[in-house]
Amino acid sequence: MQQKRRWIWCSVATALTVFFLVFTLTVKFVDVQKDGTQSIGWATVNFWWRDVVGVQSVWYVISHIVLGASFVALGVILFWQIIHFCRVRKLRLLPRHWWYFYLTLVALAGCYALFEFLSLNYRPFLVNGIAEVSYPSSHVLMLTTLCPLLVLVFARSTTNKIWVRLATVVGVVCWVLGVVARLLSGYHWFTDIVGGGLLGATLVAWYCTLTA
Repeated sequence: MQQKRRWIWCSVATALTVFFLVFTLTVKFVDVQKDGTQSIGWATVNFWWRDVVGVQSVWYVISHIVLGASFVALGVILFWQIIHFCRVRKLRLLPRHWWYFYLTLVALAGCYALFEFLSLNYRPFLVNGIAEVSYPSSHVLMLTTLCPLLVLVFARSTTNKIWVRLATVVGVVCWVLGVVARLLSGYHWFTDIVGGGLLGATLVAWYCTLTA
């Protein structure tokens, strides 16, 4: 049963990886049109979405608050883990899923740094006179990775089903609210949001594969 579950998650993770890579290529080569000095893929959809949404500062602030809350939850879990390690003082006693949790966080940081370097797309407008990298949306990437990841490690750290259900509800609400807020803020092209969601889901799927 465990082997079957691992193969299922591996298939999902592989499919998401391929889908993300193909989608990223389409962002560079499908329906490319000029927007000022930069070229935008999926231009018809992206330009339409920009015209519909505009710039919504309220949603921008909400997206930051939700992401900040996710980082606070991450900090609490890491602090608890440090306290636990100080008590046992033996890394070999650390459950296997924690090592993959840390590995996923490293992969998340690596993906963020990689796409900052690649600079595939820039925001629909200048921010303080600066063209900021926008693909994939780092907010959506982090929320799509952290929210389910934190729920999963919390569920493995307690046997209290009520707390697990509560954490799941909070995680889902934070993820949906954060992604929707970022989408409606107007600070990203529509494809930036999709790309961030796909990459985040890919990282979580590989974590589930390794811990199945």
